[in-house]
Amino acid sequence: MMASREIPFCAETDSLLRRFMLSFAIGMKRSATYNILAVYSLTKVAHREHFSGILNYCCNKPDWQLHLCEPGDRFDAKSYYQPSGLPYDGYIVSLPGTSEAMTLLAKSDIPTVLINIDGRGLPRRERNYSTVWLDNESIGKLAAKHFLSQRRFASFAFVSNGDGQFYNREREQSFRQALRKKGVHSVQVHENPFNRAELAYFLDHLPKPTAIMCAGEPAALMVRASARELALPLPGTVSILSVDAIFLGNEGDDISYIAPPFSAMGTAAAKELDRILHGNGRCAYREIVIPAHEIICRSSSTSDRHAFSTFDQAQAIQIADPKTCLRVGELANRLSLPRRTLQKHFEKITGVSCKTWLDRQRLTEAKKALLAGKSLQEAAENCGYRSANALTKAFRRLEGKSYREWCTELKSETIAEPPPHKATAHPKQ
Repeated sequence: MMASREIPFCAETDSLLRRFMLSFAIGMKRSATYNILAVYSLTKVAHREHFSGILNYCCNKPDWQLHLCEPGDRFDAKSYYQPSGLPYDGYIVSLPGTSEAMTLLAKSDIPTVLINIDGRGLPRRERNYSTVWLDNESIGKLAAKHFLSQRRFASFAFVSNGDGQFYNREREQSFRQALRKKGVHSVQVHENPFNRAELAYFLDHLPKPTAIMCAGEPAALMVRASARELALPLPGTVSILSVDAIFLGNEGDDISYIAPPFSAMGTAAAKELDRILHGNGRCAYREIVIPAHEIICRSSSTSDRHAFSTFDQAQAIQIADPKTCLRVGELANRLSLPRRTLQKHFEKITGVSCKTWLDRQRLTEAKKALLAGKSLQEAAENCGYRSANALTKAFRRLEGKSYREWCTELKSETIAEPPPHKATAHPKQ
């Protein structure tokens, strides 16, 4: 049974279906012993990788005949059975079908393997039944190791996907425990990334630089957007690591992520079903956990320790004497670095040139002086500008607005600040 209708034929899907049809034809010629139904949606990237892993295993199983059915309404009580009216010999399910089909699975004694189905409250049989899960503990450990290998962060945070699923809690706990073993006893947590005001407040009040593990792509995209709105450079001030990249697409091609082993999970599910099929109906329930082991490192969380070290030293020099009008060449000399190397490090850490970063830092100090009640002339003198006119030109060049427009926006700002987010104290490192 092959339900290919409504499946978009992108290159990956087309390749998978060609392999599936070849496997199906080979199984027909060999008069397969076992008819296996895989319940998958090939419109989903993760499921295509799962299914690819199953096909890899099937290539070495001449006694298998693999069938494909889409989940949801397509996998109903009728689809549960073969055209002959008999149940299939085994099932691999990655998304649930109708309640009738899932009830039939739960009540039967037919070998069944579920892969990573959300929610662990599904009816569990005592035999001929196994589940395959992504190891969330390994994900938290990988994230902690990744951040700790980069630099000394002032704070660590975890942002959930806000969907209430169990994996959020498991990844957070593992991340927290892995950091605790290295002497970091505080991880601040935010659970609703889709409330933009609360997320902005949370990010703004984290000690910087900060390392943020996101439970998944939705949280990572929201955190990156909020960091950009607050003018917090990635990864210089905020370092972001996500899990998976299914929904990132071109919009998130700068976000580092942990790559789940989806293909390995599919292979493990097929192998487990094979074990049950040959177990003479006496196989007890098993839960198989597949660890993640690969991080795709992009610009939101670079692993270049030298670049981080250069940025941290430059920041310390600028903070120590904000009145000095540092130039790129002078900063390179003080750091004993070639100017070209300094430029590369700054572009990697901040996304902008060293000169632009220095100009923005000076303007930030000038804003603080103005907010503290200093006049325009006093703020200009305190922050190394030649005159008040030079400061107003800097506003126009870097902010895209005049000094007067900036003042007007401050006066007209009426949006109340959200209440403080509950967070634990900053750890001493």
